[in-house]
Amino acid sequence: MAKPLRLPVSDEPHVLDELVIKLVLPSEPSEQDRWNQSVCEHHYLHNATLVGEQLRYVVAYRGNWVALLGWSAPAWHLAARDAWVGWSEQQRPGRLPFVGQNSRFLILTDRTQFPNLEREP
Repeated sequence: MAKPLRLPVSDEPHVLDELVIKLVLPSEPSEQDRWNQSVCEHHYLHNATLVGEQLRYVVAYRGNWVALLGWSAPAWHLAARDAWVGWSEQQRPGRLPFVGQNSRFLILTDRTQFPNLEREP
């Protein structure tokens, strides 16, 4: 059964103005450990391991983490992607460094507090 659509009420858009997106730096191991632990606890894969080059981001609202995003090196061979992009076998090695793969996306908020940033139960 589809959930009914709920549009934001007039005072909710201000939340977007207060969202802060921050890169989790490897030089800050406590934040990276917190990111990894949150992903392991709440993401459906229960794994925070990212391969190759990687970026971890935190989205915060008033100092509270509300979302986590992880990016990593792309898969070497992905037939559907390569066909859609139109790469040849010779082009792929030179162009893959320009692609990032979204490896983790996690919304941490309570659906009653932020209904339009909800995660499925």
